[in-house]
Amino acid sequence: MELINLVNCPGWHWALKQNIAIINAPSERAALILLENSFDKLAITAAKIKGQVLVKWLGCDEPFKITAEMANIPNEPRETAKKNLESSESELIIPELEIDLNSIYNNPLPVYINQLSDQKVLFANPAALKAQGKKPAEFLGESAAALNEPEELEYRDSLIIKDSFLNEYRYNALRWYKEPETHLWRRKRMEFYSNFRKINYLGEPCRLAVVLEAVETGKTVGS
Repeated sequence: MELINLVNCPGWHWALKQNIAIINAPSERAALILLENSFDKLAITAAKIKGQVLVKWLGCDEPFKITAEMANIPNEPRETAKKNLESSESELIIPELEIDLNSIYNNPLPVYINQLSDQKVLFANPAALKAQGKKPAEFLGESAAALNEPEELEYRDSLIIKDSFLNEYRYNALRWYKEPETHLWRRKRMEFYSNFRKINYLGEPCRLAVVLEAVETGKTVGS
């Protein structure tokens, strides 16, 4: 996967401040994999901006610092990353994820994990539950099919399965809300702008979604 596509995946964030590129990885393990597999590209990036690249993750004490000069050191950074990666394997609770659950739980944007086989919601962070207006027991285990157009959802999943990610994707779907007067659940039409990534969650192929923007577009529909 190209470096620019990787850092635009859900769970990754990046910013450019003057001559410093900052990459926030979803976990320490993800940062180590990036350093091991893309060190040359990171060094080239540092050269292009005439500065340095910092690779961080949630809770890190000191980020990895890559400069253009380090491109001339052939193996040491990769070997260090490989050793650190191997030593970190035993500390992972869910190694298949390659994402930091604390990071997506605390993300101010709505984050969802849906099982691809039946669209069931396996995870929703507090921001997602707030957006839907539902408690965990009311929302988890539901099918995303109730909130999506079948053909569009099938097409979207085909793109995610093919490329393992889908960034800045716009689509129309629905969102739950409860009418204040009748207390009945309704669905409102929305336009969403989201990042998606295919992951394995508890052994199941899943779709991870980070909703970047959501705008109400039309009338409500029944439950």
